[in-house]
Amino acid sequence: MRAFLRTALSVSGLGLALSTASLFATEPCCSANEASCCAPGLLTDCVEAACQAPCQGCTACDSCDVSSACEEYCRCCSGEASLWNAYVGAIFLTRDTPDAGTIVGPNPPNGGSFSNGSNFDFDTQTGVDVLLARRLANGDQLEGRYFGVEDVNAGQSFITPGNFIGAGFVGPGGIPIVGTYSSQIRSAELNWRRPLTERFTILAGFRYIGFDESLYYTINTTTAAGLYEFQNDLYGGQIGGDLSLLDPCRALQLHVIGKAGVYQNNMGGSFRTFSPVGSPNPIQRFGRDEKESAFVGDLQLVASYQLSCHVAIRGGYQLLWLDNVALAGDNASVSQTNPSLLNTTTDSDGHVFYHGAMIGLELMW
Repeated sequence: MRAFLRTALSVSGLGLALSTASLFATEPCCSANEASCCAPGLLTDCVEAACQAPCQGCTACDSCDVSSACEEYCRCCSGEASLWNAYVGAIFLTRDTPDAGTIVGPNPPNGGSFSNGSNFDFDTQTGVDVLLARRLANGDQLEGRYFGVEDVNAGQSFITPGNFIGAGFVGPGGIPIVGTYSSQIRSAELNWRRPLTERFTILAGFRYIGFDESLYYTINTTTAAGLYEFQNDLYGGQIGGDLSLLDPCRALQLHVIGKAGVYQNNMGGSFRTFSPVGSPNPIQRFGRDEKESAFVGDLQLVASYQLSCHVAIRGGYQLLWLDNVALAGDNASVSQTNPSLLNTTTDSDGHVFYHGAMIGLELMW
């Protein structure tokens, strides 16, 4: 009898141990009552293991059925990744200060400067920023984005301290001159995105960038004016990557996105003089068109927070630089004493840097 009881107790003890161990395993936790699974400090390893599956599916999170715990890791547990993502927002860009080449200086030239590129400190302008992405059956994504800002402006006014030459004119000292520098940029791109891991995606695509500048000087208020206008149309391919810095199933996300590409730059520009200011017919015109290779680099830091299964707020900061482009200030400087030089050559070695914040709403369905 004692042997029978000893055996029965051993079997019961083994069964209790197995039941206790299974209680702390993932499956029993997921089928246990919601209060136990979701209570802070209880079975957290089990809840985390079940709920940290990538958001592109969330099947484990679905099976847990513990919404309050899963909400921290995976805000959208529909079991299916969204097919469409759309983003609509605003972007706030500033152009960097141009190089310090003399545009208006003493006559005869002696190395001094009355006006140069570094005198123009650009303001910040708001533009539109939109994105639309479609997820494909194999998990890849096709994504299009457009952003642009118009009339990023800077100005300078001065009175010539002596005889001057520049902006297409020569004159005596004591003449008031006002310079207005304007820059604008538009970008449209289409990219194919392929996830390599839960946190890293590669991309490749085609991009167009339109970058235009104008530099306008008025001489003695209404007497005369000189206008430099240069356009850059860049077409080319780019490659890049998207790195997620946080657990992909958290409501808060932080991404670093980098892109680089080589482009053909179809550039053109001209310089015209007018008298009086506002005259529709130029006194003289110099300029030409040409093609060059250009480089574009793009770096973004993007944060988003999931408000619901279908809406997230998104913001970040973008850095964009262009090399081998024609700039109004550079060309005004190289042709300061002889505007006709622009008929035979265009300074296309310029570089420009835009930077600024972006914010908007992302929709998923």
